[in-house]
Amino acid sequence: MTQLSYEHYIPEVFLKDFKEELWVDQQMVREAWCIELEEAQPIIDNLVEAFPDLTREYLCSMRSNMIGYAANYRPPYSNGCVSWYTWDYLTEKDHLDYNIFLPDGCKLHRWFGKKYDMETKEVWLKYVFKSSTMHCPPLPPCKAQPFYAMISDQEGNVLPYVDVYFNSTHEDMKQYCNAMGLTYPAPPELEDYDSRRLWAVVYDYETLEITKVKAYDIFNFKKRSGTQ
Repeated sequence: MTQLSYEHYIPEVFLKDFKEELWVDQQMVREAWCIELEEAQPIIDNLVEAFPDLTREYLCSMRSNMIGYAANYRPPYSNGCVSWYTWDYLTEKDHLDYNIFLPDGCKLHRWFGKKYDMETKEVWLKYVFKSSTMHCPPLPPCKAQPFYAMISDQEGNVLPYVDVYFNSTHEDMKQYCNAMGLTYPAPPELEDYDSRRLWAVVYDYETLEITKVKAYDIFNFKKRSGTQ
């Protein structure tokens, strides 16, 4: 079993009142809301109804947990899914049930997510980690060290899809996508908010082939919408 070694702490209120928008191919493929926002409540209700073993207490265990609907934009989420994230430790049960694999020299972040297929009732676990030894494709200039995520299914299979997350500018990202023959993921309006933001590429663990490029817009929903 991979040692339960963690690095990186995110305060419970870090994302309070926040919304996350995920963009791929200049299309929004996921909206996620801080668990305390009104917009999150019907998603929680639908998820608890579809998965009777889930409770609101579990989903709302931390004030900054986030939940939202994701489209079918990448494997393994062929039906889309409900995406839920918590800034907490994995349980030993999750660690064993999902057969978490970490390459050498990696440390788990205190941060993981679960993806719930509302049709098949399949659940995937996505775990986030730091690594200075992880093999990945070339990246654009990054201000901070990238971090990674891998996905495991309920049969304990660690899937070949790796996400690598990094902070970069729109201009550097455009040049990178052009050089790599990739589609720049962000719509023009994202450039109005921040010159530097979080991006990710999805790649195959064995071949390093990039399959998706992602842009994240994570913001205080109440402030941007003028309701605070």
